[in-house]
Amino acid sequence: MQRDFVRASDIADVAALVALHGPTFRYRRTRPICAHLQAYWRLSKVQHERWRLLLARIQSETDTNGIPAPPRTWKRVRGLAEELFAYDLVTRTWSTVLQLMASDPCEEIATFSQSVFFGQLEIRQQLLEWMLDRRGMDDGQSRALDRVRRATERWTDLLLGILAPYCDVRDFAFDEEAALDFSQSLQASGDCSEAAVESLIRLGIGENMLRAFSAVCPHPRLNREISLNILSCFGGDLLGSAGPCSLVWQTGLQRNTEELARWLNELHWELTDPR
Repeated sequence: MQRDFVRASDIADVAALVALHGPTFRYRRTRPICAHLQAYWRLSKVQHERWRLLLARIQSETDTNGIPAPPRTWKRVRGLAEELFAYDLVTRTWSTVLQLMASDPCEEIATFSQSVFFGQLEIRQQLLEWMLDRRGMDDGQSRALDRVRRATERWTDLLLGILAPYCDVRDFAFDEEAALDFSQSLQASGDCSEAAVESLIRLGIGENMLRAFSAVCPHPRLNREISLNILSCFGGDLLGSAGPCSLVWQTGLQRNTEELARWLNELHWELTDPR
């Protein structure tokens, strides 16, 4: 039984897998990919509409003339922001990889990619405008959301730097120069093997990702279904025998379930310990 993607770190794991295996995507056959892309596009549109509705609800609950929002509203705010920012990683990395098949007979590829990207960009802009108004948030809450935003932007550029030797990252990088600088550093290191890149993902994102994403996502089941359709485009060699929800902690970092659970429990204790 596949589990839902409850945390934004689960979503970001998918982006790491896409960046790691993206260079092989140009060898995939079109027909099965198109079927998964259709599902990805359809589910993403559902996701966008749910984000709009949730953001509108949050805006109505926080239009209180500077009065801090109740804790339950803040949890919804944090969950929405982390989920949406995590999708920056996925959507921009995945859209970049899809360029590898830009000349493919499946014309829907570019259409699906652009539709999802620009739809998400519009909602992201609405969220950022609301964050700028700081309605219903105190200074600490506002800074917390902005830290997540800035972190995901840096991580996105890092992942795109991995893909830069294979496709154009300019349209999807937050900081094109940063992405290209990282790519050049990676090439200069002389070791661009999958193991080396995997290690860089772990060091550059890994534990920091789990610390940054702390809220419960508002749409865990939908997150899982979208991620399944993205990873399914890479075929069984990526999904593996563990099923399509193999995360980077299982496939990339080779952590077994017991070790991961113990690590997360320790991390939870560190974040909740008042000392």
